[in-house]
Amino acid sequence: MDILQKIYNFLYERKDLNIVLQKMKTSPTDYTINDLIKISDQKNIKYKKASGSHVVFKGKNTSLSVPNSPKIDPRYIKLFVKFILEN
Repeated sequence: MDILQKIYNFLYERKDLNIVLQKMKTSPTDYTINDLIKISDQKNIKYKKASGSHVVFKGKNTSLSVPNSPKIDPRYIKLFVKFILEN
């Protein structure tokens, strides 16, 4: 892959990520833990599946624990968006 393609892919992923974060901000319902993991992978934020009930995302200076449930409560989505934007 040439350098222009790499730059294009990087910019496309960033745009896509920003769109997803904006949607999460305005409508924080119907997200799963897999959605949060995909976003953390794109932002190079490490995560650890704790004892099975939570996933802990580790940022530069902070961490965020989110319940590992089929649908995540909107308050955790809002906290996750804030966490991602700060890291």
